[in-house]
Amino acid sequence: DPVPELSQRNRETAGTAMKSPHQQPLLQARRLLQSHRVDEAKQLLSVLANQRHAPAMHDLANVLLIEAADSDPDGRAIDWLRRAEALGYAPSIYQLAVISLTDASVALDWQELTERLQACCRLRHADALCDAALLSARHAGTQQRQLGTALLEAAAMHGSSTALALLGERLANGQECQRDPARANSIRRLAAHAGLPVPAPDLGFGFADAEPSDMPDIPDQLDFSGLPGFVSAPPGQLLEPRITLHSAEGFLSAEECLYIQCQGAPHLKPSISVDPNGQAQRNRIRTSHDFLFSPQSETVALKLLQMRMAAFAGLPLKNAEALVLLRYAPGQEYLPHRDYLPPSHFTAIAAGGSGQRLRTVISYLNSPEQGGETSFPLLDTQIQAERGRIVRFDNIQ
Repeated sequence: DPVPELSQRNRETAGTAMKSPHQQPLLQARRLLQSHRVDEAKQLLSVLANQRHAPAMHDLANVLLIEAADSDPDGRAIDWLRRAEALGYAPSIYQLAVISLTDASVALDWQELTERLQACCRLRHADALCDAALLSARHAGTQQRQLGTALLEAAAMHGSSTALALLGERLANGQECQRDPARANSIRRLAAHAGLPVPAPDLGFGFADAEPSDMPDIPDQLDFSGLPGFVSAPPGQLLEPRITLHSAEGFLSAEECLYIQCQGAPHLKPSISVDPNGQAQRNRIRTSHDFLFSPQSETVALKLLQMRMAAFAGLPLKNAEALVLLRYAPGQEYLPHRDYLPPSHFTAIAAGGSGQRLRTVISYLNSPEQGGETSFPLLDTQIQAERGRIVRFDNIQ
């Protein structure tokens, strides 16, 4: 029987637990992982996994993937995820979908990705339901765009705080649904309590029950035919030829901007810089907060959005560093700096390293009332921060 997962993302597999001979050993293995006793945990998870216990297979695969973080995905890990997938375990099916968008050594199979998303939605996997709503808003017919609100309802009911935040904004604005500002106020309050960057409730409308009046009805088959189009990008407008500075307005929708913010906002920490000796430290020139998305925090929608950003940069996603969410509160800044790496901070690709930073891509997730510009002082150029805008520029010539 399924047992509660450690992460919020897998809450949809938890329920009213029946006693299982695997439950206590699995919880013991997770406690060992929390105590950094990894080898003991792996031994216990291996025993459970070989007994065809899907949650143990999933956990073991993730331990192996973390251990192989500096190389290609571990073959044994993928094998365990596929075994769990064969048993219908939604978190493993979903993780394989994410990996298929990440592993540059495997050609992307859109049909296989669609089938995995379909399976996860049927199993009410919260992230997959939220993905489906976000993807439908941009590339789907009218019927499924309207169904997107029900998908967010279902995702929120199965544990996705991000879906809850997106649902609140749809209800507040009447986007693809009937406007309900009182219920939106209650949902905004819940989302804010979870640390998500949602607007404050509009007290003029009061509050209503945050729960839906009816259970959302989700069909077994959803339309994911527009997935390839979701990652296409416009060429943008050339603003400064000396650094091939391009800009595109409305590159991200308001909902996509909020989605990225909600995925990272609860994890923001003070930004750090790397000194000439390679040591990470707080630095007075950089006073923002940030969150670097690790493979464990990625979703299908997030990877597809990054593929669109990579297309705008004119480079494959495999060339990109991890996505970083940055938040600048009033008075915070990043003083003039260069994004390219000094020779001591990188190893050339020909020598087996990751290479130099060729280009930078920046997407703006909100429109501040004042400030927020990205300035290029030597070029006497600056870009206004405007929600949905994206810019790219070269770091070296």
